[in-house]
Amino acid sequence: MSIRSILASLPIALAACGGVAPSPEKDQGAPPASPPAPTPTPTPTPTPAPVTADPVSRISFAPDQVTATRAPAHAECQEKNAAFTDDDEFTLAATKNPPDNATVQSVFILFRRTVSVGTPVHLLLGPPSERHPIGDDALQAHAPDARTGPDVSVIHPGWSKGTPPSNSLADATVTLLQLASTDGQPIKARVELRFHDDSVLDATFSAPLESYAGPCGGQ
Repeated sequence: MSIRSILASLPIALAACGGVAPSPEKDQGAPPASPPAPTPTPTPTPTPAPVTADPVSRISFAPDQVTATRAPAHAECQEKNAAFTDDDEFTLAATKNPPDNATVQSVFILFRRTVSVGTPVHLLLGPPSERHPIGDDALQAHAPDARTGPDVSVIHPGWSKGTPPSNSLADATVTLLQLASTDGQPIKARVELRFHDDSVLDATFSAPLESYAGPCGGQ
């Protein structure tokens, strides 16, 4: 019997003996895909804290003298208690002596009785055209309408010595909170003044009204 015949008869013989004939190797196909590598969790980037502007520098101004005065426009010489008129000039002045800061020693608020009450008035920078200016031009502001709005002047600590101011007004708002219709009644006003170095004076002043006597000899 040839070797070929023996090999051909092996499966039949194995089956008869209860064996299992070897089968040709099956194509197992491509190996199973490896599971995807886990995506690395990104390290959270800390959220930067919001940038906060430097807090506004508040000017400390605690006046030791506050006065409210009226210059009657139509009073006779030395006349006291002249009738109130729309032409009268009122002044609310606050002063600290000696000064307690490098920017403000005095604040003057000038107005007529026709001024708006309770309404903040945003002022124009510069000295007034209808009133005698007080102090340096750079520290003055005036209302667009002198009949309904006030003027404000700031006196800096070196003014009396002729020293120029180291600061200047950048914005000014004045609110007349209370007017007086007779001497002894209070006048009250709030100023909100911002200077070019970003410092701010936000203060409220009040004082009882006192009228001057009428001028004499063209004073």
